[in-house]
Amino acid sequence: MNETQVQQDQKVFELAERFLFDLVKVHVLHRSNASDDEARQLLDKYFRPLQKNHPPSLTGASGIYYHLVHAAQDYNMAKTVIGDALGGIQMLAPVLYDFNPTDVVKTYSEMSHWEKLFERIVKQLNPRGQLRITSRSLWPRFCKSVISGATFLSQFKDADSFYDFVNSYDRNDNLRANLPTILSQQVYGSSLL
Repeated sequence: MNETQVQQDQKVFELAERFLFDLVKVHVLHRSNASDDEARQLLDKYFRPLQKNHPPSLTGASGIYYHLVHAAQDYNMAKTVIGDALGGIQMLAPVLYDFNPTDVVKTYSEMSHWEKLFERIVKQLNPRGQLRITSRSLWPRFCKSVISGATFLSQFKDADSFYDFVNSYDRNDNLRANLPTILSQQVYGSSLL
């Protein structure tokens, strides 16, 4: 990984962290003026090293999509319900075409196809635990996030074009705050990720 890529990854991480802290302050702590330290203390129990479950071979668009899918399973108790039930998010590789968002969209072209994705996960991966699919359950939310995330990422020709998109917001102080809003409109449940 070259220095430019590391800097881009760091910017994406910083934007995501800022977005997450703001969400925690407003929607969990119910105080928009809470400190970053307060948000971090609350979140510390949920953070874990991603490398433990991250397939090291994923780079480019597949790597970005893997991280999006990983983030989608982190909502509320979804890590236990989804990630642990599968033996880790990396187990979704055969179902998600090695985390290729373009190929995922070819099979699941609409978010309404979440049940088709869920059925394939159940059939091929046999997840442990209860597999609830009511409107408020975590599996439907996760599958919709996975599909809408693939749809969003597939509009970029490669990882560099995605980073250019993110950096265009990051370079402009007036636009920087708009990126989380755009992501929440494009990726189902991302306002909760």
